Amino acid sequence: MFDVTPITESLEPPEATYFTPIQVQLEAFCFDEDDREEFLQASAGPALRIEDPQRSRRIVSIDGSSTILGELDGGVVGAVRACVVVREEGGISLQRYGPYIFSCTATNTHRIYSNLRGRILGAYNHAPAPHYSRMPDRIRSFLEKLLLEQAVSSFSDSLILFDGSMRVGTYDSPLSFFKRVSSIALARGNSIAAVSKRTGLTLKTNGRSILSVLDGIPYPSYVAVKPAIMQEGRRYYGDIYVCRLVKGGYAFRVDLQPECRNSHSFIFSELRRISNSFGYPEDLKIAHVMSIFSPAEVIVLQAAASAAFGMHIRDDIRRKILYPLG
Repeated sequence: MFDVTPITESLEPPEATYFTPIQVQLEAFCFDEDDREEFLQASAGPALRIEDPQRSRRIVSIDGSSTILGELDGGVVGAVRACVVVREEGGISLQRYGPYIFSCTATNTHRIYSNLRGRILGAYNHAPAPHYSRMPDRIRSFLEKLLLEQAVSSFSDSLILFDGSMRVGTYDSPLSFFKRVSSIALARGNSIAAVSKRTGLTLKTNGRSILSVLDGIPYPSYVAVKPAIMQEGRRYYGDIYVCRLVKGGYAFRVDLQPECRNSHSFIFSELRRISNSFGYPEDLKIAHVMSIFSPAEVIVLQAAASAAFGMHIRDDIRRKILYPLG
């Protein structure tokens, strides 16, 4: 198990008297919809075929989730959770971290944000904290980065996956962090790959999504696209690819760390080995499913937060005024 005390010791419990839970629709629970748009084909270089893997090694997949449980006077109560899926020859194992319940308010958000940046990123310079309503998602990002660094430090000769990208240059995703974890991974023979279900990157040639480069190519393949993107390349660490991991599957963006010990073609063959029928790595899907909060869990956590921190439930005045208009 990994050490998550930099997260748990930085979070703060609610100190408010009244708590307004968010309204939860039990029938609204669903997984992320894939609303990928269809684009015309655009070339960014030849598509390379993904071959069958020649050998298998350990694959570690990381994903996290956050939710807002309710509102305080001048703040929110949130919860965060993450899951690490480890696939080895003997099967797969799960490690879940959380849920951790916390409050983010106008008075403590900067303190929490600064503590997390310092303890997890090693960044102690001043940085403006986001609005408290956005903090649960930022805390989720910090938790994932903490687990990523501990994974590359704890395992060797492994492929480490996480959901997202290697964009750098923001206050909570500095270049120094990815350089550090990449250096650790390289020393231990690990490879790091970030897989994105959606992307806003576009091509210089026609302004269309980078995912369009594999339109019309049904077989498992990958294309390097970083030199062809319209956005500023230095904001993205490592190499950017578009890949289709199974025949007829969806195309996804994959960021790979620079200077991998293993060839990129081998990494894509590893991803192909664990991909489901949609072409998405099954282990990342498992990590996602085990992290997200169902409506029933949100209701339980709302009650737990109210009881644990002695908060009185207050009805949503907007719902009272507007009901039954919605």
